[in-house]
Amino acid sequence: MKKQLLTAVIAVVSLCACSERPGPSMGWTAQNAVDKLCGRYEVESLTWDGPEADINGDGIIAPTHLEELLQGPWDGIQDPGGPFVYVTPASELGKGTNVDAHLFIGFIDWPVKYSLMTLKYEYSVSESGEFTFSQHHMNDLAFTSPLNEDHSAGRFDGESVYLDGDILVISGETSFYDFAEGKQISGRETYRFKCVSTKRRGE
Repeated sequence: MKKQLLTAVIAVVSLCACSERPGPSMGWTAQNAVDKLCGRYEVESLTWDGPEADINGDGIIAPTHLEELLQGPWDGIQDPGGPFVYVTPASELGKGTNVDAHLFIGFIDWPVKYSLMTLKYEYSVSESGEFTFSQHHMNDLAFTSPLNEDHSAGRFDGESVYLDGDILVISGETSFYDFAEGKQISGRETYRFKCVSTKRRGE
């Protein structure tokens, strides 16, 4: 009986060990690339291919889309600050690792017209240090407005995430409310983020 129990325990331990076996470890090239990529990114620029609009309802159209969004007002909520991204360090080759992007998303017919929302992406690194970015399954922002069933309350879709040299680019289609024209407008936002703190720099 004791022998059978010992055999069963060994089998369970072996099974757990197999299920927790780590993936391929990274060589110097991949590790160096990850150390350079991971860290905090701040927005360098934000372009908008939609029409110029009074998105924040202050009666003024700012010179740039980013300035229009940064000026608020925030309808009673705390000023969320500017867009930023945090890239988590990867530990294994080919394993999906988090990229948390805080981007401006419009909320049509809601008391809060727009705000920073956290969108999640993933990246994996190859042995040669090449990165592949993908959308996280949690990024489902398309939902119906509680005040108007014909309007989408928030969306950021058709995303594209890639590196342009040392710049992390994230773009997607979204919608805002134009107070000047009294209607919903749509377009593509393209964020360019510059890393301000990386493991490679020792910051």
